[in-house]
Formats: sequence, structure tokens, C-alpha cells
Amino acid sequence: MKSKEIRRVYIRIRETLGPVSRTPLRIGTAEQEERTEDTSMPQAKGETIRAEEERMRAEKERVRVQQEKEKERKLEEAMKKKAETEKKKKEAAERAEQERLAEIARVKVEKE
Repeated sequence: MKSKEIRRVYIRIRETLGPVSRTPLRIGTAEQEERTEDTSMPQAKGETIRAEEERMRAEKERVRVQQEKEKERKLEEAMKKKAETEKKKKEAAERAEQERLAEIARVKVEKE
């Protein structure tokens, strides 16, 4: 008689609680999924649209900032390249001037 009562109580408790996962990792994941699902689902359709618009604006802003950084990087590279080219031109001009002066000095020595 007692075993029948125990079975009835056990069945009632099991039906009340519902299926419960035995692994603690799964329980934590299920709770987290429920929380994110509840907070991410707005109450009205208008709020859903606003949330999507905000997401799109944030994405556009991120892309814009990334493009600006890329432009700045390219500009800096171009400026460095231009500075190097100018430096090389100056060095070549100085070398040519030194060669010219050396040639003049050699010619003077030969005349004497």
C-alpha cells in the first residue's frame, strides 16, 4: 500500500516539475538562452523595428569609422612615399653638385 502512495506522489512531483536536464552545464545554458531570448524580444513590433534600425545604424557607423581609418592610413603612406621620393631627389641633386664641383676642381688642377 505504501509503495502505491509513493509512486503516486512521485508521479505528481515529476509531472509538476517537468523534464529537467541532469547536466549542470546544460541547465546554465538553458537559463542563459531564456534570459537572452526574453530581453532581446521587445513587446511591440515598433520596438523590434527600432532595435533593428539601431543595429543597422551601429553597423553603418562601424563601417564608416573603418573606412576613415583606411583613408587616413593610405594618406599617411602616400605622405611617407612622397617624403622618401623628395629625399632621394635631394640626395641625387647633391651628388650631382658634388660631382660637378669635383670636375671643376680637377679641371683647375690640370690647367695649373
